[in-house]
Amino acid sequence: AANVLWALAKLAQQPCTAQAAAQALQQLGAGGLAALLGRFGATIDSAKPQEAANVLWAASVLHEQGAIPAAGRAGVAEQLEWFAQGGMPAGMVAAADQSVSNWLLALARLVGPGQGGAQPPAVREGTARASAVAVMQHPLFAKQRGWPDAKPQRMANSMRAAAQLGVLHEPFVAALADEALRRLAAFKPQELAN
Repeated sequence: AANVLWALAKLAQQPCTAQAAAQALQQLGAGGLAALLGRFGATIDSAKPQEAANVLWAASVLHEQGAIPAAGRAGVAEQLEWFAQGGMPAGMVAAADQSVSNWLLALARLVGPGQGGAQPPAVREGTARASAVAVMQHPLFAKQRGWPDAKPQRMANSMRAAAQLGVLHEPFVAALADEALRRLAAFKPQELAN
């Protein structure tokens, strides 16, 4: 399920393959998309950290692109709400900075309107904030050691997502800021802008 959702999202992002993604999603239908999310949710405790983050990221891209068929959007939103309420699986936060970055960025996308405001948010803001805070409160970040090997883009995305969600957890932000300042020369102009 994780790979199928990720592939659909990647196709939806590219102008040259967006039509193919739209056709595949229409054939799958929103009920099928909700079923895929539900199937993954049932096995999330045994999922690899990257799989869980990728599923939420893929759903956020499909939402943002307006690619979720209207007929079953409520069912998909229900699955995403449940998924976000459950939070990241145990051990996921410590596993990889990319998983944390993708999770936070996905939450920020899912609370926004999809397709330029034509669709309602897929996840309630309160649910997304609670999920983000749970990640930020992980002991790894409380000790301000959570980002020593993180790529600058991942740190920038995490900080951007926290700002979009309106969540300021000081130890988390301090860990990001300290590491970013320590490696400022490695940041590209786009990463600095984010």
